[in-house]
Amino acid sequence: MKILNNNPIYVCHSSIQWKGMTRVQSDPRFVQFKSEEYGYCAAFLLFFMYRQMYGCNTIRKFMSAWSSPYAIKLEYLVKCVSYYAGIDADKPIAGYDWNAYIRIMCALSYELNGCRAKKVRVCKGLWYAIRYHEQVLGE
Repeated sequence: MKILNNNPIYVCHSSIQWKGMTRVQSDPRFVQFKSEEYGYCAAFLLFFMYRQMYGCNTIRKFMSAWSSPYAIKLEYLVKCVSYYAGIDADKPIAGYDWNAYIRIMCALSYELNGCRAKKVRVCKGLWYAIRYHEQVLGE
């Protein structure tokens, strides 16, 4: 099963010019990426921004900051992601706990897309995010 727009967590259009966006953006709501890896990169960068800007350091806080209340039942999403990631929804996640971030992203992608994420693509997306976060976050 292919992930729509190579955008595993449905990153919406904004003023941010994400790495790996396709030149033509024909979907009016969601960003289209050249590959899933770039979609995961944007997702990780969003999580990094939420952590830095809003203090999001748990699954519940990440999901609350990311989720649209109109699109998804938040508590259901929190429970599913927490279960699939094997991490308590309210357990603080260390800033550099890459394994936890990967597990959360795989769980979120699975819940939203109905298919298991390819871990190698998730890991490559995280690698891109770590590499590019200074450009996006201005650190």
